[in-house]
Amino acid sequence: MKYSECDLAMNKGIERHTAAGPVLYALLRVGAFLYRVLRWIGRGLENLQRALGWNPGATRPARYWQNAIGNQFTTAHELLRPTSLDELVAIVSRAAQEGRRVRAVGAGHSFSDVAITDDYVVDMHGMHAELPVDPAVLRPGVDATTLYRVESGIRIRQLNRKLAEKELALQNMGGYDVQTISGAVSTATHGSGHALGPLCDAVESLVLVHGAGRVTLLEPSDGITDPAAYQSRPADGIELVQDDDLFYSAVVAMGSMGIVASYTLRVRKAFLLKECRTLKSWTDVRQDLLSGAPERVAHYELYVNPYPVRGDHHCLVTTREEVTDGARNDGERERSPVATMLTRFRFIDAILRWLFSHLRFFTPYFIHAALSSLVDDEYIDHSYKVFNLGDANLVPAFSAELAFDAGPMPGGVPAHVAGIDKILQLAAEQAAAGHWHSSPFGVRFVRSSRHHLAPQYGRNTCMVELPFLQGTLGAWDLLRYYERRFLADGARPHWGQATFALSYETTWSAYERFPAFLAAFAHFNPRGTFDNTFTQRLSLRAATRGWERKQRRELRNLGSTESLQSQ
Repeated sequence: MKYSECDLAMNKGIERHTAAGPVLYALLRVGAFLYRVLRWIGRGLENLQRALGWNPGATRPARYWQNAIGNQFTTAHELLRPTSLDELVAIVSRAAQEGRRVRAVGAGHSFSDVAITDDYVVDMHGMHAELPVDPAVLRPGVDATTLYRVESGIRIRQLNRKLAEKELALQNMGGYDVQTISGAVSTATHGSGHALGPLCDAVESLVLVHGAGRVTLLEPSDGITDPAAYQSRPADGIELVQDDDLFYSAVVAMGSMGIVASYTLRVRKAFLLKECRTLKSWTDVRQDLLSGAPERVAHYELYVNPYPVRGDHHCLVTTREEVTDGARNDGERERSPVATMLTRFRFIDAILRWLFSHLRFFTPYFIHAALSSLVDDEYIDHSYKVFNLGDANLVPAFSAELAFDAGPMPGGVPAHVAGIDKILQLAAEQAAAGHWHSSPFGVRFVRSSRHHLAPQYGRNTCMVELPFLQGTLGAWDLLRYYERRFLADGARPHWGQATFALSYETTWSAYERFPAFLAAFAHFNPRGTFDNTFTQRLSLRAATRGWERKQRRELRNLGSTESLQSQ
């Protein structure tokens, strides 16, 4: 079925309901006034629940762990909570001695199996302290004023507060601030800005506990630490290693090479952002993308309605620019109250699921009304508050994300624009078959990264996120469908979000530095202490053995050749 035919078939059921859009929007405006009351009631119920001691999870084993939405879970041999580097080293050493596997966990905001193990689960939230940066061991010329060292279990929300106290800030961040910094870094989490890389690019060095409990200060070859100055300091048992392949493999390794104890981050002076949100047609936005609009704005992102309303798809275009003057009034100091109410689905998510499941022909209008309510002329605040989506983080939802090449395509449509076109086409086809989205999809832009397994490796990237309300019928099947269709087009799935088709073969074909990653994996994880279902799915252990055999054969062949030449 052609796209236009699918579009027509989908809209037959909604053409007679065109008046529903304004009515729904009016109802949403009324609901905004009820929002604060509902939140107050909800908090009261939560306090009452705690006072009565009712906890539905109390019957679970003390070793039970699950991620934020409960689609990944395990009952570990032991659930451990270190509070210091020494305790973390002891845990890893013990696991290696006992032949057990160990994985670190944070906020559980990953929907994939990167953290799952049945042996030792290490909850890192107890390691959240700020650590000193020693200027005496830095290379000459390194600016220490924008270096910040912190333990890896700190939540981004806490990190932002600590940085703000020092009038510092992250260069960029994703819309969620409850993740631990290690969880966000190790999966290449990102914000949006064509000149800004993913969060992993802020890492200047890290302290990694690996092997049987070895501790390494790991940096790139031109790292910030002066080796001679570092060696002259009192020994603390932490070896300095400066190696590009090891560093750019281990930072984005999804926990498969060890447990990061701390990071030294490159941050910047605190700054203000002004956010504007406008509603535009996909026809206009597509032309903007072709003409390079994202490159003319510091931060540019989209939310796109997968379905047409009144003849075209509509997009919420969000732009953010640095400003020097703060907000002048309350209206500029906070986002639209309608938007706040809409994104706090805590009390109405069951109603929304019912609507999306039983009134599917209204889905284009539900999404259009939600996007319309998010329009906002101006919102000015500290950068980390503007980056954070706020109450949207409470929505019980899950998603997959695909990384498209955002570079120019001589003589053709750029891959990311073609990818969005294809998503709209596939969404129409799937809607005609009865499979519907329950949310707009997001589009963000990220600078290329040097980290070997970052989805943004080696190319400026457009990240397309496909979210669904938890409980949406057929959502997991639809995400699998999208992933299969786009892997063949060169898209790279986000490691921390829902992934199904990633394997040894697909990873090898997508990442040219995968061999270097395998060599680093063998170096830091020789005994399989950090293996789990994720590393098994990618066949990292078997691939490493094959890679080592290949290297030995090449060395033997090289030796034979040199011997013949000497004769």
